[in-house]
Amino acid sequence: MDPAPPGYQSPAPANGISPSTPSPIDQDYETVTAPDGFSTVVPRGWPSEPKNAGSFQATDPRDDSHYVRYGATEARGDLYGTHAAAEKDTATRLSALRRVRMDPIDVRGSEAVDWEFTWDSSQGTRHVRAVYWRTGGVEYFVYVSALDSDWQPMPELLNTMVERSRP
Repeated sequence: MDPAPPGYQSPAPANGISPSTPSPIDQDYETVTAPDGFSTVVPRGWPSEPKNAGSFQATDPRDDSHYVRYGATEARGDLYGTHAAAEKDTATRLSALRRVRMDPIDVRGSEAVDWEFTWDSSQGTRHVRAVYWRTGGVEYFVYVSALDSDWQPMPELLNTMVERSRP
């Protein structure tokens, strides 16, 4: 699949994350925090470490090809435009980057982007999906990544992370 042209949005309608009061987290997850009052959940036993300023990575201890990222940073520029530009930059660093989707959505009433892509790594084709949203001048995100051949549980994990995130 060729990379999507700038401004491409997937034909499938994007769903937002609605306001809700989630039930207590189950024993499979633990709450983690990041700057600017951000919290979400990661699978229990996946150690989190700082990745970049304002972001963290939690990695599956049984298979380091599975990991999640989460964090917060100061919001700058247009949300969709920022990530479309990030895609161009990322394509210069990651081999054969292919967009699956980049859709505007909302997360609990806040402007958001759902960005999904694949790329060719030394381990094989990697699959990534991230949701970025803004509120109060801060951009928050959750991100999941795994080998494409092992992708199946990751979308549900991303949904759980977004649903359980605050703000």
